[in-house]
Amino acid sequence: MIKRLTVLLSIVAFGLASLNSFVILPINYNIINNIVYNLTVLPLVLQFLSSVTELIVFWCALAILIYGISVMGLRKSRPLIVTYGLAIVYKHLINFVLDCFRFGALQLSLLSSVSFNVIMEVLIATVVIVLSHKFAKENSRLGDRQRVHLFPFRKILDTDNPIQRAALAATLTITIPRIVSRIIFDIAVGFPTSIPDLLWMIVYYLLDIVTGVVGYLVMVYVIMSIEQKHRKLREFGELDKV
Repeated sequence: MIKRLTVLLSIVAFGLASLNSFVILPINYNIINNIVYNLTVLPLVLQFLSSVTELIVFWCALAILIYGISVMGLRKSRPLIVTYGLAIVYKHLINFVLDCFRFGALQLSLLSSVSFNVIMEVLIATVVIVLSHKFAKENSRLGDRQRVHLFPFRKILDTDNPIQRAALAATLTITIPRIVSRIIFDIAVGFPTSIPDLLWMIVYYLLDIVTGVVGYLVMVYVIMSIEQKHRKLREFGELDKV
């Protein structure tokens, strides 16, 4: 099972990150610098596509980590943790190298930003790993009557289920800092001076919340899909026990 999960995580984390870095972002950069397409909607579409791709990688990778740790334990999930850690470094490093090629010089000014982003993603992953392990351990120590069966999920949001609680914790770990940073920015900039500015500010906060909700639903869907696939493989005796 761990081998299959590691391969899946590698495809998601390295594959989609490469697609974004080598295809979507370069096309967007060329369009922005092309006067014919610069004023069209294409740059916005590509930027949106790039952001969505990054979020999908983020949500799917965390879902795989949560599943692995909750079902197989922390020790057996070490290949997943290492793979995701390498994927984080790979994504930011390759973007940094491509930016240097794009500008034709070593962009040392970007190193601090790259380092910060890597540290933040590693911290988020660490929190998710620790909480997933904690919730799974707490559930396993309960008696037979109190212990919650991991699958199937009884409802979309079940805080008694350690897997869904870990997915919710991952969502809050991502969403709350985004909202707090937005609040700090709005305080620094000042209160909106017009109704349209106020409405835009509210829209941004709502987008942060909606993004968090969608992220949770994606993680739950990915976890359910993995379990369904593994259940079928177990029924046919094709699932490795490693």
